[in-house]
Amino acid sequence: MRNPVGLRFMMFMFMMFMSCLVTQVVYGEEEVKCIEREREALLRFKASIVDRYGMLSSWTTPHCCQWQGIRCSNLTGHILMLDLHGEVHEEISFNFYLEFMSQRFVSGMIHKSLMKLRQLQYLNLSSNSFGDNNIPEFLGSLTKLRYLDLSSCGFNGKILTQFGSLSHLKYLSLADNNLEGSIPRQLGNLFQLQHLDLSRNHLKGKIPIQLGNLTRLQYLDLRANDLEGNIPSQLGNLSNLHELYIGHGGALKIGDGDLSENTLMSTMIFQWVSNFTPNLVELDLSGNLMEGSVPNHFGVVMNSLEHLNLYYNRFKVEVLQSLMNICTLKSLNMGGNNLNQGLSSILRNLSSSCARYSLQELDLAFCQIYGSFPDFSTFTTLKTLDLSSNQLSGKIPEGILPSRLESLSLLFNSLEGEIPKSVGNTCTLHSLDMSYNRLSGEFASIFQHLSGCAKNVLQDLKLGSNNINGTFPDLSSFSTLKILDLSENQLSGEIPEGNPLPCQLESLSIQSNTLEGGVPKSFGNACALRLLHMFNNSLSEEFPVIVHHLSGCTRNSLEILSLGMNQINVIIILGFESKSIVRKDSYINGIPP
Repeated sequence: MRNPVGLRFMMFMFMMFMSCLVTQVVYGEEEVKCIEREREALLRFKASIVDRYGMLSSWTTPHCCQWQGIRCSNLTGHILMLDLHGEVHEEISFNFYLEFMSQRFVSGMIHKSLMKLRQLQYLNLSSNSFGDNNIPEFLGSLTKLRYLDLSSCGFNGKILTQFGSLSHLKYLSLADNNLEGSIPRQLGNLFQLQHLDLSRNHLKGKIPIQLGNLTRLQYLDLRANDLEGNIPSQLGNLSNLHELYIGHGGALKIGDGDLSENTLMSTMIFQWVSNFTPNLVELDLSGNLMEGSVPNHFGVVMNSLEHLNLYYNRFKVEVLQSLMNICTLKSLNMGGNNLNQGLSSILRNLSSSCARYSLQELDLAFCQIYGSFPDFSTFTTLKTLDLSSNQLSGKIPEGILPSRLESLSLLFNSLEGEIPKSVGNTCTLHSLDMSYNRLSGEFASIFQHLSGCAKNVLQDLKLGSNNINGTFPDLSSFSTLKILDLSENQLSGEIPEGNPLPCQLESLSIQSNTLEGGVPKSFGNACALRLLHMFNNSLSEEFPVIVHHLSGCTRNSLEILSLGMNQINVIIILGFESKSIVRKDSYINGIPP
């Protein structure tokens, strides 16, 4: 997933482009005919495309300026914009299985007829499927282009050297493809360029020193490639750079030949960044196995830095303390490092730092942190806190959460007891994940504790794999809840009929308990329910009755129904429809029917 700052920058670039064209573009409201030869070029392009999802279904009328994805000039009639970006939406469950996926894209080949669109300024074909094809060379002849996005298309081959002739280009993204070879030095001729993303390819060789000519560049992403050699000092000319993403693959080095032993496993990169790019807003050095210390002046010099990602390195706790002196810091990801210290001690040191007043997101997952859960309430700006996969233990005290907290992740620890009442009084809490701990008590008590103002905003609640017992709780007051996981606990008895599910609930996981009886009729009135996991219980209701109970509005939304490993008498029912897959596999007394 892309970072939020990068997305905001992309939207800013799009809006800037649109505002520049607003005086000369028709948005499909007026019937202005495009130039016939350009219309024919689009139809030839369409003929080479496989359009399974009807993205080009409007490309039939005489007035191509009103076709989906097309924008024309009302001064000349020339096509200025072609936007056919695909869309892929995925939702991953708590146990990392893909639960839902929707997609919309085109495939096939990009026909050379697009060469006829000589005035084209904006071309976005991202997130489509052009696998096993190289980037068409003719795209390098569209010299009016200002915006070019070919990311996530499956392209092979090399980056075109002809792109260096697109002198008006401000935005170029070739990310998430299978591109090989080196980064062409000709890209250094794109003096107007503000955004360059070549990440997640198979690029090799050195970073060309010519990239230092791109003095208007604000965003540079070269991560997840196989680049090597020195990071050129010429990148220090990029005084407008706000976001820098490098490393996570390859063997880049800092300095001259005398520092050849310093790869990105060295903290010399911090010295380099503070010397050459002090205006950075976002810095991502994740996945580089770095270790050592950070220069003392780094926090002082980097007085614009808001987002720092050091995930999956080898830093000790001392680095965390020095980074907290960056007074502008809003998000810090130190997950996957070897902090190996008690959380109370870590928090005591952080509480005296200036970042305490600015920090909104803190990720310390997989850091070998131990001890009890301390008081975070003094971090008044904190919105997201991830302490998952550590060694935290004991009970969670009352009144220790920041008042603005929106997301708390504590899964895979050894926390005990019940959820404190104060958690339910955190009025901004949207997401709470305490799966895979040793929580106990009764569900009725826990949901009563959560029934403060949090019940009006909570959307994602995961309490799976604990030791909580009791009957299925009353969820009717949790009006915003979308995802609920109570699996692998000690839920028992029958699910009461009179308690309706929250109207927005999309996913309910209550598998691997000891529930009895069947599926209540109220589940059939959960009009947003897409996933229902009830396998590995002691349900015994006959399958036709279950189907009947789910035949309210739920039948229009339900995509996955898991009832396996119960004692349900299975009879195949015709006429029960769902959007996707309904799993009716169940066991009778543990034996497959």
